[in-house]
Amino acid sequence: MVVLPSHLSEKDEEEEAELAADISENNLGSLWDDEDTKAFYQSFPDLIATIPSILYKESKDEAEAEQKKKREDEESKKKAASSSNTTTNSAANTNLQEEEEDIQLDDEDVQEVNLDEEEDQENVNFSNKMAFEAFLAQLPTCVNREMIDNASAEFCLTFNTKNNRRKLVKSLFTVHRTRTDLLPFYSRLCAILAPLMPDVPDQLCAMLKQDFRWQVRKKDQINIESKLKVCRFIGEMVKFNLFPKSDALFCLKQLLFDFTHHHIEMACTLVESCGTFLYRTPDTHRRIKIYIEQMIRKKSALSFDAKYSTMIENAYYLVIPTEAQQDNKIERPPKHQFIRKLLYSDLNKSNVERILRLIRKFDWEDAELSAYLLKCIKNVWNVKYYNIRYLASLLAGLMHYHPWVGSNITDDILEDIRLGMEVNNPKFNQRRTSMIKFLGELYNYRIVDSSLIFKVLYSLITFGVVLDHNASVHTLDPPDHMLRLRLVCVLLDTCGQYFTSGTRKKKLDYFLIYLQRYYWLKRSHPMYSDEAKFPLGMTNLYLETISSLRPKLKMYADFEEACIAVQKAENEFIEVLKQKGYVTDAAAAGQDNEARAHRGRSEGLNTIKEDAEEYSQSQQSADNQSQNDNRSRHASGFGTQEEDGHQRVHWEEDEERDEAELGPQHDQYQEDDNGETVIEEGEENLLVPSAPVNVHCEEDDEFLAALDKMVNDSITESRNLVRDKSSVANLTVPPGTKPAKKTYEQLQWEEKGGEEGSREDEGKVQVTVMLRKGGGGGGKIIKNINVSAESGLGEQFIAREEREARERANLKKLTLEISERQEEEELAEAISNLQRVSVVHMRKGFKPQKGAPDADLIFGKKSAGTK
Repeated sequence: MVVLPSHLSEKDEEEEAELAADISENNLGSLWDDEDTKAFYQSFPDLIATIPSILYKESKDEAEAEQKKKREDEESKKKAASSSNTTTNSAANTNLQEEEEDIQLDDEDVQEVNLDEEEDQENVNFSNKMAFEAFLAQLPTCVNREMIDNASAEFCLTFNTKNNRRKLVKSLFTVHRTRTDLLPFYSRLCAILAPLMPDVPDQLCAMLKQDFRWQVRKKDQINIESKLKVCRFIGEMVKFNLFPKSDALFCLKQLLFDFTHHHIEMACTLVESCGTFLYRTPDTHRRIKIYIEQMIRKKSALSFDAKYSTMIENAYYLVIPTEAQQDNKIERPPKHQFIRKLLYSDLNKSNVERILRLIRKFDWEDAELSAYLLKCIKNVWNVKYYNIRYLASLLAGLMHYHPWVGSNITDDILEDIRLGMEVNNPKFNQRRTSMIKFLGELYNYRIVDSSLIFKVLYSLITFGVVLDHNASVHTLDPPDHMLRLRLVCVLLDTCGQYFTSGTRKKKLDYFLIYLQRYYWLKRSHPMYSDEAKFPLGMTNLYLETISSLRPKLKMYADFEEACIAVQKAENEFIEVLKQKGYVTDAAAAGQDNEARAHRGRSEGLNTIKEDAEEYSQSQQSADNQSQNDNRSRHASGFGTQEEDGHQRVHWEEDEERDEAELGPQHDQYQEDDNGETVIEEGEENLLVPSAPVNVHCEEDDEFLAALDKMVNDSITESRNLVRDKSSVANLTVPPGTKPAKKTYEQLQWEEKGGEEGSREDEGKVQVTVMLRKGGGGGGKIIKNINVSAESGLGEQFIAREEREARERANLKKLTLEISERQEEEELAEAISNLQRVSVVHMRKGFKPQKGAPDADLIFGKKSAGTK
């Protein structure tokens, strides 16, 4: 039959062009990931140049003869197969059939690898045999490239015999199933020995192939580690070009035929070990790509366990990684990068002052740079949460040099808080929490006042809030959103601890009533009929916040009780306003009717509003004074936690002093969130607050004259009084100035007039007065005078004498007790000495010798020779 020339259609040309493009080096990428990996798999020591040829010539000739014989057998088989075929296909059609052909199972009989083959009978020296066994025992310790290279050179020099080569192959093949870390090094050993001893890698590859086929044919579900070891060993041999690539692809093909259980793990292991190498090699790129895609298709079509699905996906994406879309990185100027580094990375407790000095060094006259600085400070959500307080400290120090910064930052923060309540997007939750935290820290550093904090607190629980459960689903604050409650707790935890005195304390007490109503509004919604459904974390946060601020606060049990408490508080305010004449009865009744008419759909208290244009001049002066205090307080330094605590305490004292200096108008007239004046109970003679006007009158002159006279009189009287009476009472008479002994006449006079004097001196105290003698000050005169006991000086002397008498009595008592204790101890010691009995142990019949001892009797008589 005549074979017609194949005609390539346009489709075939497109496929060829696509195939050529796929296998181009630009698309395949580098064969190895790095230079070290490339050197490990491709750079080998040249043993042919370093080892004498006589040591490996025999093994090399034998291997070449065997390879030649195998090559002739393969060619004869190919000729027989080509003669039996009646038709041939083109190379392009063959490639297409490779893609579409069904995987067929290998039906040849396979036996387990026999490791007990008989060795050739050779004259083996016993010492060489022991040395070779020691060499094989040291192979598992070769865990780096240098050690395995030395082991290969040692084998060539010392142990290159046919039996030793077989033992080496057996030892390499029988590596322990858990020592998969040795497989790359054993493969490298075979690659180094391949030019000199080709039979070593050939025998090892044949044993691996036979063992793989036997493991696949068994189809048992045991010894998974041994199966994975064979697959990984084959993959390492493929990367060293020792195991044929076609055979490796055929092994993967056999596993895909029965893609279940252990075969899935074996296929994934084989792909992970050599899949990337085959994918980046042009001659195997297309086939490995087809097999890997077939694995993914089988995973999608069949129902695999999650474990196997994950393994297949990992193997696929390891070989064919997804093309990650590179985000366009914003290139910022160096100054902007430095600013972000200072504020977002370097800022912490210990370097606030240093960063403040660096921030001040920027050109604040540059509008663009200063705007970026403010933007970075305002974007507080980029700062670590526990560093927000240090950013507020830095801002407070910066306001001392640039006062306008604080107002701009505060406006941006309030706008962001309001925008967060209007948008209500969950992705901004962390941002909103950071902004609330920052606002609380600004109050702690006296950048904002308490009225602004309470406006924000009320807006969080009233803006967009509907008290009717049925109508609250489609509002700005749905019942399942708990972020506002969390924001209130965060703000109170940050700065609520300083609302402990004055009007701030009363404002917080009233706000906690409204907060309880808001909490029970969320808690009592029908969707939380089961208490277990309500977030436990929110309940704990709410209770901890209130207990930390007001431990003894009355907690309401349900929503109705909280509403009654709120209504009661509002009625008290209305009654006070009616008593003072600010609200008439008709207006109050109209307000009650309107409140009842709009109950359930009202949004409660109004939200933050701008200050009225008719803001009083006295309030402005108080605000200016507060701002001046802010700037002056931060001039000396800040940043540490201890200093922050002292600053807050001083702030509370200064604020209380400011309230006292500003008078009752500042303390009594407080504006609520509606801009209306709130009057507290118990205040009398109040007028509508207005700007004070200084009107000169005659009473002012009379008052000033009387004040001057009173001051002058007090100064004159103070000159005649002893300023420190306690110092006079504590004086003692010097020893040298005490009076001399009394004479006989004085004693007689005292005996006669003793009775009369005692009656006259009742209720008086005798004191000693020391006077100067003359104007020179040389001598001193002591004079005794009687002072009334009811006077201040007499009372002090009597008290001092009583105190001294008590001290003397106490000292006397202690002295007597010590004396008695010493006497008792001495008596006890004497009694114990008398009771002691001395006992002398003597031998029976022994009588001590009287006089001096006899030396001759003791030492013996001297001999005559010594004389």
